[in-house]
Amino acid sequence: MKKLNVSLVRARNIVEIVTAIAEHEGISRAEIAERASVSVMTVSNIMEVLLRNGAVYETEQRTENVGRNPALVYFSRTKWLMVFDLTGLRFSCSFMTLELVSFDTLTQEYDENKSYTENFEHFLQEVRERCRKLRLSEDECLGISVCLPAVYNKDTDTTDSFRVPALFNVPIKGTIRKYFDCEVIASADAKLAGIACNAELKAYAPYSMLYLSIDSNVRGALVHEGSVVLGTDGYAGDLGQMVLSSGERLEARLLRAYGALDAMAKERGCSIEELWNVAEAAETMEDYVNALASALYNTCCVFSPYAIVLDGHCVRFGDRLVRRLIDYIHPRLVPANRHKPDILVMSHTVSNAVTGAGIRLREKWIKELN
Repeated sequence: MKKLNVSLVRARNIVEIVTAIAEHEGISRAEIAERASVSVMTVSNIMEVLLRNGAVYETEQRTENVGRNPALVYFSRTKWLMVFDLTGLRFSCSFMTLELVSFDTLTQEYDENKSYTENFEHFLQEVRERCRKLRLSEDECLGISVCLPAVYNKDTDTTDSFRVPALFNVPIKGTIRKYFDCEVIASADAKLAGIACNAELKAYAPYSMLYLSIDSNVRGALVHEGSVVLGTDGYAGDLGQMVLSSGERLEARLLRAYGALDAMAKERGCSIEELWNVAEAAETMEDYVNALASALYNTCCVFSPYAIVLDGHCVRFGDRLVRRLIDYIHPRLVPANRHKPDILVMSHTVSNAVTGAGIRLREKWIKELN
């Protein structure tokens, strides 16, 4: 447990104040104090640091009221950051504002005729060229946050991932710094997605959440009282490796069933949601739902989350997926007074992991300003 001291309190205040500005741009200092649950004096002290370092600016509010109008606070329009997604063999870079809004994205498919290092360095060259075309000043860049498919090892500057084995031999930060002279931080994507969920779903922040993303792979995170729960060696929860009663891993079962349903939907020219009413798809649909429901139920028995958050291709199944999961999970949770978790399906243009990476980098940068 961290010892409570002035530095920790101030760091926490900074995060709350920055969050208030991010969620309500064009906000007065008094409103920031109210939303961040701090004094106006505290806001003023921290605001001086933010203003001095160009993180924010203030403009006078124009109203018809007599007397002095309060200044409104906005994030800097010149500061920016980058988030690299290295969770698969398709590289991507999101260019983001301080509000964590993506204003450009660069992707690169993997060339099997080249090594991972050659592919990665070519991508970094393309990112640097895109920065030049966008006329982005490196001096105004907060830094680079990297989403990884597994836990980052700071001693070796690598990550040991069975999903992308080649990353084990590639110095992540060292390679990036050949092309960019700025702050670089790296974390597992499940942990970063948990951070983003906690920031977005504030109603559940005081309690607990189970986050599960299902796309090209399956990973998850457990969030308890606002913090991502870390297990052995810093892992946030690779739920895709959960072994089902059949002996098959959850990830393999879900991706196999989803692949079959996706192919069937394309062949019929319909959506996956419409396959709920197609007899030929019933067995595969049941296979998908039962595997997911069983895994979520078993996790609920251990963790007892207040909410289950599903991300990725789950959105393509529509509302009926949530109803089916509830019908399976809720009746099995005993005793009767045990909390029945809400089940939410999220869909964003920018993934939760990328958003979480941006949040982590922004908070680190803001704290260091102090």
